[in-house]
Amino acid sequence: MRVRSCSVLALSFSLALSTSAWAVPRVTVPLFDDWRFIQADPAGAEAADFNDSAWTRVSTPHDWAIAGPVDPKAKAGGENGFFPTGVAWYRKALDVKPRAGRRYFVEFDGIMERSGIWVNGRHVGYRPMGYVSQRHEITRHLRADGKNVIAVRADTSAAPSSRWYNGSGIYRHVRLIETSDVHIPQGAPSSCRRSRRLARP
Repeated sequence: MRVRSCSVLALSFSLALSTSAWAVPRVTVPLFDDWRFIQADPAGAEAADFNDSAWTRVSTPHDWAIAGPVDPKAKAGGENGFFPTGVAWYRKALDVKPRAGRRYFVEFDGIMERSGIWVNGRHVGYRPMGYVSQRHEITRHLRADGKNVIAVRADTSAAPSSRWYNGSGIYRHVRLIETSDVHIPQGAPSSCRRSRRLARP
Protein backbone atom coordinates (compact mmCIF):
# COMPACT_ATOMS: atom_id res chain seq x y z
CA MET A 1 0.00 0.00 0.00
CA ARG A 2 0.98 3.61 -0.45
CA VAL A 3 1.69 5.90 2.45
CA ARG A 4 3.04 9.43 2.77
CA SER A 5 6.26 9.59 4.71
CA CYS A 6 7.86 12.82 5.85
CA SER A 7 11.59 13.25 5.98
CA VAL A 8 13.66 13.92 9.06
CA LEU A 9 13.67 17.54 7.95
CA ALA A 10 9.98 17.85 8.81
CA LEU A 11 10.67 16.58 12.33
CA SER A 12 13.51 19.06 12.68
CA PHE A 13 11.21 21.93 11.79
CA SER A 14 8.63 20.72 14.29
CA LEU A 15 11.22 20.75 17.05
CA ALA A 16 12.47 24.15 15.98
CA LEU A 17 9.00 25.60 16.31
CA SER A 18 9.10 24.97 20.04
CA THR A 19 12.30 26.95 20.56
CA SER A 20 12.63 30.62 21.46
CA ALA A 21 14.07 31.37 18.00
CA TRP A 22 10.54 31.10 16.65
CA ALA A 23 9.00 33.35 19.29
CA VAL A 24 8.88 36.23 16.81
CA PRO A 25 7.09 35.30 13.56
CA ARG A 26 7.99 36.25 10.03
CA VAL A 27 7.34 39.95 9.40
CA THR A 28 6.52 41.34 5.95
CA VAL A 29 6.58 45.11 5.37
CA PRO A 30 5.33 46.49 2.02
CA LEU A 31 7.62 49.15 0.55
CA PHE A 32 5.10 51.21 -1.40
CA ASP A 33 5.81 54.85 -0.70
CA ASP A 34 8.59 57.43 -0.51
CA TRP A 35 10.76 56.16 -3.32
CA ARG A 36 12.97 58.69 -5.12
CA PHE A 37 13.14 58.38 -8.89
CA ILE A 38 15.14 59.81 -11.78
CA GLN A 39 15.05 58.91 -15.46
CA ALA A 40 18.80 59.20 -15.97
CA ASP A 41 22.01 57.35 -15.08
CA PRO A 42 23.92 59.53 -12.60
CA ALA A 43 27.32 58.25 -11.48
CA GLY A 44 27.47 57.02 -7.89
CA ALA A 45 23.70 56.75 -7.44
CA GLU A 46 24.15 53.46 -5.59
CA ALA A 47 26.09 55.10 -2.72
CA ALA A 48 24.38 55.40 0.64
CA ASP A 49 25.26 59.11 0.95
CA PHE A 50 24.26 60.08 -2.60
CA ASN A 51 22.13 63.26 -2.68
CA ASP A 52 18.77 62.36 -4.24
CA SER A 53 16.83 65.33 -2.84
CA ALA A 54 16.11 66.69 -6.33
CA TRP A 55 14.69 63.39 -7.58
CA THR A 56 10.95 62.86 -8.07
CA ARG A 57 9.03 61.20 -5.25
CA VAL A 58 7.05 58.17 -6.47
CA SER A 59 5.23 55.12 -5.16
CA THR A 60 5.60 51.56 -6.38
CA PRO A 61 4.46 49.85 -8.52
CA HIS A 62 5.80 52.48 -10.92
CA ASP A 63 6.11 52.41 -14.72
CA TRP A 64 7.93 55.50 -15.90
CA ALA A 65 7.65 54.74 -19.63
CA ILE A 66 3.86 54.98 -19.75
CA ALA A 67 4.12 58.77 -19.30
CA GLY A 68 5.66 58.97 -22.77
CA PRO A 69 6.33 60.69 -24.98
CA VAL A 70 5.05 58.41 -27.73
CA ASP A 71 7.44 58.69 -30.65
CA PRO A 72 7.20 56.83 -33.99
CA LYS A 73 11.01 56.80 -34.01
CA ALA A 74 11.32 55.25 -30.53
CA LYS A 75 13.98 52.55 -30.29
CA ALA A 76 11.48 50.02 -28.92
CA GLY A 77 9.35 50.37 -32.04
CA GLY A 78 5.75 49.36 -32.48
CA GLU A 79 6.18 46.23 -30.33
CA ASN A 80 6.50 48.51 -27.32
CA GLY A 81 3.89 51.02 -28.45
CA PHE A 82 6.55 53.58 -29.45
CA PHE A 83 7.08 54.42 -25.76
CA PRO A 84 10.50 55.51 -24.42
CA THR A 85 13.16 53.22 -23.00
CA GLY A 86 16.42 53.79 -21.17
CA VAL A 87 18.03 53.83 -17.73
CA ALA A 88 16.34 54.95 -14.52
CA TRP A 89 17.20 54.85 -10.82
CA TYR A 90 15.14 54.43 -7.67
CA ARG A 91 16.25 55.03 -4.10
CA LYS A 92 14.49 54.55 -0.76
CA ALA A 93 15.49 55.22 2.84
CA LEU A 94 14.92 52.09 4.90
CA ASP A 95 14.47 52.58 8.63
CA VAL A 96 15.21 49.15 10.02
CA LYS A 97 17.53 48.22 12.87
CA PRO A 98 18.76 44.63 12.51
CA ARG A 99 18.21 42.42 15.53
CA ALA A 100 20.28 39.46 16.67
CA GLY A 101 18.89 36.12 15.56
CA ARG A 102 16.93 37.68 12.68
CA ARG A 103 17.52 37.74 8.93
CA TYR A 104 16.37 40.36 6.43
CA PHE A 105 15.44 40.10 2.75
CA VAL A 106 14.26 42.54 0.10
CA GLU A 107 11.86 41.10 -2.46
CA PHE A 108 10.84 42.57 -5.82
CA ASP A 109 7.97 41.06 -7.80
CA GLY A 110 9.20 42.67 -11.01
CA ILE A 111 11.75 45.22 -12.29
CA MET A 112 11.88 45.97 -16.00
CA GLU A 113 14.62 45.17 -16.79
CA ARG A 114 18.37 44.35 -16.41
CA SER A 115 18.10 45.47 -12.81
CA GLY A 116 20.81 46.00 -10.22
CA ILE A 117 20.12 46.36 -6.49
CA TRP A 118 22.33 47.92 -3.82
CA VAL A 119 21.94 48.31 -0.06
CA ASN A 120 24.09 50.98 1.55
CA GLY A 121 26.30 50.98 -1.52
CA ARG A 122 26.78 47.20 -1.51
CA HIS A 123 25.66 45.32 -4.59
CA VAL A 124 23.28 42.54 -3.53
CA GLY A 125 21.75 41.32 -6.78
CA TYR A 126 21.24 41.53 -10.53
CA ARG A 127 18.48 40.19 -12.77
CA PRO A 128 18.62 40.54 -16.58
CA MET A 129 15.05 39.31 -17.05
CA GLY A 130 12.27 41.76 -16.25
CA TYR A 131 9.50 39.19 -15.86
CA VAL A 132 11.16 37.28 -13.01
CA SER A 133 10.81 38.17 -9.34
CA GLN A 134 13.88 38.36 -7.13
CA ARG A 135 14.72 38.13 -3.47
CA HIS A 136 18.04 39.00 -1.85
CA GLU A 137 19.28 38.68 1.70
CA ILE A 138 20.55 42.01 3.01
CA THR A 139 21.19 41.16 6.67
CA ARG A 140 24.95 41.71 6.66
CA HIS A 141 24.65 45.00 4.77
CA LEU A 142 22.28 46.73 7.21
CA ARG A 143 23.53 49.44 9.53
CA ALA A 144 22.92 48.99 13.25
CA ASP A 145 21.63 52.57 13.62
CA GLY A 146 18.77 51.89 11.17
CA LYS A 147 19.86 54.44 8.55
CA ASN A 148 19.77 52.28 5.45
CA VAL A 149 19.27 52.97 1.74
CA ILE A 150 18.08 50.73 -1.08
CA ALA A 151 19.11 51.75 -4.61
CA VAL A 152 17.78 50.17 -7.80
CA ARG A 153 18.98 50.65 -11.37
CA ALA A 154 16.62 49.56 -14.17
CA ASP A 155 17.77 49.50 -17.79
CA THR A 156 15.49 48.99 -20.81
CA SER A 157 17.90 50.52 -23.32
CA ALA A 158 18.33 47.14 -25.07
CA ALA A 159 14.79 47.46 -26.49
CA PRO A 160 12.97 46.00 -28.22
CA SER A 161 13.03 43.04 -25.87
CA SER A 162 9.39 41.94 -25.96
CA ARG A 163 6.64 41.41 -28.50
CA TRP A 164 4.34 43.71 -26.54
CA TYR A 165 4.44 46.73 -24.22
CA ASN A 166 6.50 45.80 -21.15
CA GLY A 167 6.94 49.11 -19.33
CA SER A 168 10.01 50.30 -17.46
CA GLY A 169 11.06 50.46 -13.82
CA ILE A 170 9.79 48.85 -10.60
CA TYR A 171 6.46 47.83 -12.08
CA ARG A 172 5.46 45.32 -9.37
CA HIS A 173 5.30 45.29 -5.57
CA VAL A 174 8.30 45.48 -3.22
CA ARG A 175 8.57 44.23 0.35
CA LEU A 176 10.99 43.81 3.23
CA ILE A 177 10.88 40.40 4.87
CA GLU A 178 12.23 39.64 8.34
CA THR A 179 12.59 36.04 9.49
CA SER A 180 14.21 34.00 12.21
CA ASP A 181 17.61 32.45 11.64
CA VAL A 182 15.69 29.17 11.35
CA HIS A 183 13.21 29.56 8.49
CA ILE A 184 11.92 27.96 5.32
CA PRO A 185 13.64 29.69 2.38
CA GLN A 186 11.85 30.88 -0.72
CA GLY A 187 11.42 28.11 -3.26
CA ALA A 188 12.40 25.37 -0.80
CA PRO A 189 11.50 21.86 -1.97
CA SER A 190 8.83 19.96 -0.12
CA SER A 191 10.07 18.09 2.92
CA CYS A 192 7.61 15.26 2.33
CA ARG A 193 7.67 12.65 -0.35
CA ARG A 194 5.46 9.77 -1.44
CA SER A 195 6.84 6.30 -1.01
CA ARG A 196 5.46 2.85 -1.71
CA ARG A 197 5.39 0.18 0.95
CA LEU A 198 4.63 -3.32 -0.24
CA ALA A 199 2.87 -5.68 2.13
CA ARG A 200 4.44 -9.08 2.59
CA PRO A 201 2.52 -11.94 1.06
